[in-house]
Amino acid sequence: CTCIPGLTSAVRVSAAEPGQEEAAPAASEPWDGSTAESYAGGSGTKEDPYLIATAEQLALLAEDIREDRNAECSFRLISDIVLNENFDYEKFSADGQSYSGEAVPDSFLEWAPEGIFRGSFDGDGYTVSGLYINGGNSIGLFSAVSEEGVIQNLHVVNSYIYSGKGWYVGGIAGTVSGIIRDCSFSGAVTGHSNVGGIAGLGPGRECI
Repeated sequence: CTCIPGLTSAVRVSAAEPGQEEAAPAASEPWDGSTAESYAGGSGTKEDPYLIATAEQLALLAEDIREDRNAECSFRLISDIVLNENFDYEKFSADGQSYSGEAVPDSFLEWAPEGIFRGSFDGDGYTVSGLYINGGNSIGLFSAVSEEGVIQNLHVVNSYIYSGKGWYVGGIAGTVSGIIRDCSFSGAVTGHSNVGGIAGLGPGRECI
């Protein structure tokens, strides 16, 4: 690892989160739409993963994957992440075009995953909430996970992913060739084909 600083399918999933021995710390501040300049710590190796404490740092990971930069490194979540606050996935219409019977609020920030993740991401039992995606193919918190990629111990909650006629739509990842382990999703996932609460297309080497 070289690390540098016709049918529409809908899935509504609710999964209980495993209990934790200690109470989790308060979530970080809701995402402001920006991208952090650096991670909270670490060097990106398996022994010393990059640490993600804020939504802006999670957005930095998404940018790194999109730019194929650090996409093969190791990462660990150290806080609950809120991408959108005052957000309820059950209030979206079936076609994703309205919220509580009105226009989707402009304040909702869309997540735009692209690229292939080839590294390791350990959610460490924390949550990512308020994930909102409206349109696209191969979408989820991660777009695609390669055969070498591993995502584990992550819980995506109260999230809404709508792709309309799109393909490969999942709560954790759009497509998976690698490993997704001990992850859960609660929210709504809608697309044309290959739609799943965890992954749209898979399983990879392991998907539980």
